[in-house]
Amino acid sequence: MVAAPLPPDEAGRLAALRALAILDTAAEPLYDDIVLLAAQLCASAIALVSLIDEDRQWFKACVGLDITGTTREQAFCAHAILNPHELLVVEDAASDPRFCDNPQVTGAPCIRFYAGAPFLAADGSALGTVCIIDTEARALDERQASALRALARQVGALLELRRNEITLRTQAEDLATLSAQSERQRRKSDELLDVVLRGGNLNLWDHRLSEKTWRCNARQLEMLGYSKVDAQPGMPDWETLMHPADRLLAEDAMRRHLKGETSSLSSEHRMRHKNGTWRWIRSNGLVVERDATGAPSRIVGTDQDITVQREEQEALLLVNAMLERTNKMAHVGGWQLELASGEVRWSKEMYRIHEVDPGFDPSLLITPDFYPAAARPALEEAMRRTMRDGCPYDLELPFITAHGKNLWVRAQGIAVREKGEVVRIEGAFQDITERKTAQLALEQSEERLTLALSGTRSSVFDWNLETGLVHRGPQFSVMRGGDAIDTVCDGEGVAAMIHPDDLPTVNSFAS
Repeated sequence: MVAAPLPPDEAGRLAALRALAILDTAAEPLYDDIVLLAAQLCASAIALVSLIDEDRQWFKACVGLDITGTTREQAFCAHAILNPHELLVVEDAASDPRFCDNPQVTGAPCIRFYAGAPFLAADGSALGTVCIIDTEARALDERQASALRALARQVGALLELRRNEITLRTQAEDLATLSAQSERQRRKSDELLDVVLRGGNLNLWDHRLSEKTWRCNARQLEMLGYSKVDAQPGMPDWETLMHPADRLLAEDAMRRHLKGETSSLSSEHRMRHKNGTWRWIRSNGLVVERDATGAPSRIVGTDQDITVQREEQEALLLVNAMLERTNKMAHVGGWQLELASGEVRWSKEMYRIHEVDPGFDPSLLITPDFYPAAARPALEEAMRRTMRDGCPYDLELPFITAHGKNLWVRAQGIAVREKGEVVRIEGAFQDITERKTAQLALEQSEERLTLALSGTRSSVFDWNLETGLVHRGPQFSVMRGGDAIDTVCDGEGVAAMIHPDDLPTVNSFAS
């Protein structure tokens, strides 16, 4: 087994990973959806969102395995992150010198095929991969490769959103601490405030209502591409820079805070940069002074350029929309069951397959009632084993919708554990009526053919004139007094079964 070397940026890569505080966290639906989608799009038994730590790989999301990770030395993903912008595909691990003697190959889970797409931190370092694994050697087509890369990009976007949320939460906590400082610590607090603002890329403004003045620090001007000269009297009014479509909402947020309807001012709006582009700004403010009548006289706040975050949010919405469209095309729904509360969550496609209204609470449904009586024991036993032992299940069952429509469905479920205990079951639910109907029709046709051949003491054969091989069905062996097995013979073997007087006729037919 060849252990992967360390990436050249290993120290920075580990620092970026630890800053996310994501290792050993609980399962999250967005990541679980990604591995389910990866497994379905790539027709794979196993799919992972794998993070490579200093000495291990840990699975943030996993389908098809009941482990949470492996050692880094055994991790295929440790090789994948060496080339952050490339897809690592191992079509047959048993014949690859890097992996042929890997315990993951020679033993459970018996890996033969692997494909991993690295996802990146903001600095470009690879933190892990979205990967798929199978126990049979195979190839990956371009459509599946593109899907795997796209899912890896979305994991990177989710991690960047997590990093931004941690940063914003830290900033909010720091600002709350600063505002609680006493008057005698003001000078020290002001110095600390400046440090925090710079660290959080926040801009400070001060609006004195009684004087009708609005002041800001230099960073506020720079954010929109302006200098101090641009802010002098006679220059454009800063309020006119706000996008017309957002102005009323921003003004309403200010009015409500000044009237005491909200504890703080909070607004997200677009403002025009000096170069003509629009930037998304998040404003947070607080009334800090009042006049003798109690009316607000001064409000102080911060602005932050959140254009990148908004674009990432929009990208995430697009991913969710894509997942919904994909599930609809594939007739696949997703579901979750919280064991402690009994709460059930369904995707939109679940409602459509069951033929119930989208607003209906699925917790009120008795799931076995949708299955014929003969199919219920298998499903109930599978659910019991999953809840008790965490065993996944994958069943194909007949199904009856709320409107009485007969379907065939594929029902899958996996256990989600916290601190070793099964706390939730998640799964996929697919309408496979069309495929199952075709399969049953084929099986019925083959059964009729077998009965017809048996009843007429006939046998079928397939003679490949190019190779000379003759394939005979099991009835031929029975006719000759043997067991019902398929036989394959070459030319000499065929000739040996034919009476010498009949050989010329057979040979003339073959020629």
